[in-house]
Amino acid sequence: MALAEERVFSHTDKYQRAKLNAKIIPTKPGEKKIETVYNVNSIIGSQIAKWVLGILNQREDGNYYLEDSTLSVKVSFS
Repeated sequence: MALAEERVFSHTDKYQRAKLNAKIIPTKPGEKKIETVYNVNSIIGSQIAKWVLGILNQREDGNYYLEDSTLSVKVSFS
């Protein structure tokens, strides 16, 4: 997972890590937009669409989980 994070965040012109007090700043037409990437722990209970960096894993119980270094969350595709 650490290698994947390193690869994604090496593209500083496209992606940035979420910050505690991150604000959405409107972009001007033609300006490059930087996507904020969140960890799994920060999306719990959120109703806003977000980019998440994690691994989708199917466990022995047959369920899928989205996980990263902070948390594992059960995912439903129904």
